[in-house]
Amino acid sequence: MATPRGMKYYTFELLAVNVSKSGLLLRSNSSAFVPFRVGNKLNLTFDFLSVHFTRPIHMLVEVTRVEQKEDRFQYFGVKILSIEKSQLSIFTENLATLPEIA
Repeated sequence: MATPRGMKYYTFELLAVNVSKSGLLLRSNSSAFVPFRVGNKLNLTFDFLSVHFTRPIHMLVEVTRVEQKEDRFQYFGVKILSIEKSQLSIFTENLATLPEIA
């Protein structure tokens, strides 16, 4: 995930806990603080290494929920605003093949 700050982009690697056609639930990989807030619009690259899809999926998302749970990880609910047109069918056709994360 990338968020612009002036001329710089800060990137964060997050784990997708739940994925649907309309949004994702993401979890931080460590207890380190991730500065996303409700309303932030972010550029997200999903499946960066092309493990589950034939290519990485690039999308624009908006943060709709931020939670810190007892496990010390941060959780982010994000709504998908747009997916690159050439990747939309790849994303929707392969959603059912994604493994569940406990």
